[in-house]
Amino acid sequence: MPDDGYSSDYFGESVAMDNDYIVVGAPYDDDTYTDQGSAYIYKRYGTNWQLEYKVYASDRAQSDYFGRSVSISEKWIIIGASHDDNSQTDQGSAYIFRRDGTQMAKLYASDYAASDLFGYAVSISGDYAAIGAYYDDDNFSNSGSVYIFHWDGSNWTQQDKLTVSDGYSS
Repeated sequence: MPDDGYSSDYFGESVAMDNDYIVVGAPYDDDTYTDQGSAYIYKRYGTNWQLEYKVYASDRAQSDYFGRSVSISEKWIIIGASHDDNSQTDQGSAYIFRRDGTQMAKLYASDYAASDLFGYAVSISGDYAAIGAYYDDDNFSNSGSVYIFHWDGSNWTQQDKLTVSDGYSS
């Protein structure tokens, strides 16, 4: 448990590991705003794990749930904030960090809509990130989708959107 942990932070709701690094989400962390969320980056030294950084969304706000999902790969960390209200209520977003804790980008769907919950699931591998929006309504109500982003050396850009044609309304 981190030194700043409090009741109902939900530290450990999401966890990802890559070699000597672990990222732990605490989506209900209340450091600045209620349920803004945070994530902790640990590094292994021998047999001990040491907290390296605690990160937040640069534009954190109440009930973003930053840290609901986390993933780490090589030099990148991605953290979902499924209830971020960037332009629409609960449209969601995902944040890319370098392993040193520097925020590099805030990602959101090109066709965002209210209550899509973009960022509820995230995965990163190399210079590609996949971000789930399971309430996206492209084919049917809440049929869901996955967005693919790519790092081109200077920017993260959306490359594709995956949906299923046989999805059914929930």
